[in-house]
Amino acid sequence: MQKDSDKYQNKEKGAITLFVLITCLFFTFILGLLYISNINKIQMQESNVNQIKDNYSKNIENDIEEIINATKENAKVNPTVEDIIEKPGTYYGKVVTNYMANGATYRIFFVDTTGKYGEKTQYI
Repeated sequence: MQKDSDKYQNKEKGAITLFVLITCLFFTFILGLLYISNINKIQMQESNVNQIKDNYSKNIENDIEEIINATKENAKVNPTVEDIIEKPGTYYGKVVTNYMANGATYRIFFVDTTGKYGEKTQYI
């Protein structure tokens, strides 16, 4: 007579081996998905870093050009009436540096282009 344990061993016919194989394949599949996910995240991060670097280098170049242009614009110490008329917003409210009368500070608010006030060629 056969033992009970021998009966069950013959009925399994590799079921445990199949279970272990399927479990190993499942974990291999999960690990593969995690690996692919991490690679995608790394590539996305690298592209974002490169884009940020490009944006900063462009902004610096633009800022340098703006500073140079502003410096050139501010280099005009004595603007003419035509300069003030051409760009009134640039000079409006600025302190007049070469005109002192009665110890007062004068600012540019109006340009007399008609000569009505006797200042046609002066900026005050």
